[in-house]
Amino acid sequence: MTWRVGDWVVEPELDEIRRGQERLRLEPRSMALLVHLIEHAGHVVSAEQLLDHVWKGVVVAPSSVYQTIAQLRRALADDAEHPRYIENVPRKGYRLIAPVERVPSTVGHAAAGDHVESTTSAPASPRRRWHSWQIATAAVVLLVGVGYLLAPESLRQRFFAGVPERSVAVLPFHNLSADTGDAYLADGLTEDLISNLGRLPGVDVTARSSVFVFRQRERDARDIGRQLGTRYLLDGSVQRVGSQLRINAQLVDARTGFELWSESYDRSFDDVLRVQEDIARSVARALEVLLTRDSSERLAERAQARPEAFDAYLRGRALWNERSVSALMQAREQFVLAIERDAGHAPSHVAMAELYAVLPLYGVESPDLALPKARAAALRALELDDGLAEARATLAVVRYQYDWDWAGAEAEFRRAIALNPSYATARQWYAEFLSYSGRYEEAKAQIALAFEFDPLSPTITTLRGSPALWAHRYEEAEERYRVAATTYPAFGLAHYSLGLSLLGLKRAQDAVGAFEQARRGLSRDFVAPSLAHAFAALGRESDARALLEEVRASERERYVSPYKIAVLHAALGERDQALTRLEQAVSIHDDRLVLLAVDPLLDSLRAEPRFAKVFASTVAPRSASR
Repeated sequence: MTWRVGDWVVEPELDEIRRGQERLRLEPRSMALLVHLIEHAGHVVSAEQLLDHVWKGVVVAPSSVYQTIAQLRRALADDAEHPRYIENVPRKGYRLIAPVERVPSTVGHAAAGDHVESTTSAPASPRRRWHSWQIATAAVVLLVGVGYLLAPESLRQRFFAGVPERSVAVLPFHNLSADTGDAYLADGLTEDLISNLGRLPGVDVTARSSVFVFRQRERDARDIGRQLGTRYLLDGSVQRVGSQLRINAQLVDARTGFELWSESYDRSFDDVLRVQEDIARSVARALEVLLTRDSSERLAERAQARPEAFDAYLRGRALWNERSVSALMQAREQFVLAIERDAGHAPSHVAMAELYAVLPLYGVESPDLALPKARAAALRALELDDGLAEARATLAVVRYQYDWDWAGAEAEFRRAIALNPSYATARQWYAEFLSYSGRYEEAKAQIALAFEFDPLSPTITTLRGSPALWAHRYEEAEERYRVAATTYPAFGLAHYSLGLSLLGLKRAQDAVGAFEQARRGLSRDFVAPSLAHAFAALGRESDARALLEEVRASERERYVSPYKIAVLHAALGERDQALTRLEQAVSIHDDRLVLLAVDPLLDSLRAEPRFAKVFASTVAPRSASR
């Protein structure tokens, strides 16, 4: 059977496609996949169907489908973004969209001297499949190696220089379950693997926010490796049928795109944590990581939880990542349920600590109610497992934002980073702590390290400008923030931060534009104090006062930081009201008070004795940590 597909003639018997004088030979499985799409032209074919049809009887990870599709697109000169041949249907599969017609076969009629360019190896004999595959792989590796050696030095440095040999990114596992509601399971297992691998000594692990960028994208290992600056990729899938799970995992070398290790696990849900432990140990062996007794025991500890508790925990993490007030409340219910089902599951206590720590930011609870609960949950987690970097980092935040124990906070940050040097969030929070302490160079170094482990995070990309902002180096801050706002135009924090730097440069009109843009992605209460200062600088007092009244109205419905209202009063020159609000902030241990030493929006109050008293009780103790 021969077909014309768009501009190409497809000859399955020859494993060949041709267009005019151009001929390309496909690897047999690539041809089998193409033929299956041709036979179902115009219809969506799922990745699972392609796995069953093309790799029947062979255990492979789902990424084999995506890699083969990518190879076909390159051969057909197709474009994933603007396809003319193979269309990706998100969460569904693939569809051949080019016109298809049958044409006479030319098999047996090719001229003896015809040249056919081979894109992969020749067809393999079924009995010699693995030997032929090994030979073909060796040949490709040799060609890649020669090409790499002959490439310009600058090109090699651009792609590979500085990438740690023992660095790995866990790509979001695919949910192959019939129920799309099981996506929380695949995402949760991905996050847990990131945490587990972060415990391996000497291994750099890319953070969640960067790897989840690739959740809905077609995956080419080498491109992803270059974007993330990582050597290895761990990819896989999860499929649940009743109480049974099939988990596929594979480790790929991002430099070559070749698989180093793969495994398929058919287990009950009760064994899911053991599977994660097995995967982590397999990755350690592949990366030639020597597990110490301590690190081995910690991996085993993570694998101990009652299944029903772990399920509630994963559901809670999925809700937590949505970051809306309603989702956070549902997440809290799931974490409570997880702890009720297994009070000894330390990660559930960490999750509860992290959740309570952000409730003031979302206006759900005031700091004097939420942060003591965050502290208690973090301490309980550490009682169960004192090696949890996440618990240490959250405890550090509470130590300085609520307890005003700056020395204790710094000690916890350092412990967290020592336990998991790849934990980008700990480095981000530590950088903020250092910025508020006036330690510009150290803050700049920590946020740069956070960016290395989380290079596609909008938050960390933005916060690379914050050490300069709080050091009042506004031109440097503006440059950093403008890069973030350009890279992530829909990210409100980038525009808000840009506005702060412009306000520092006395460019109030430009700051207003940035703040207005920020209000599309952030709450109005969050932006209002800074926008009010910009309005006041432009003589628009009525607009600034309208913002104050708007925030005070919100205060009647939910928690609003008194510190923010103090900044609004300061914008209007109302010093007594501003100082009264700061004193109120002290009474509830408002977490925003940590900004007192560096916030230029309160400069008009610094000469006041009442301000000095507020400062002495909250921020001044930071000197103990320097």
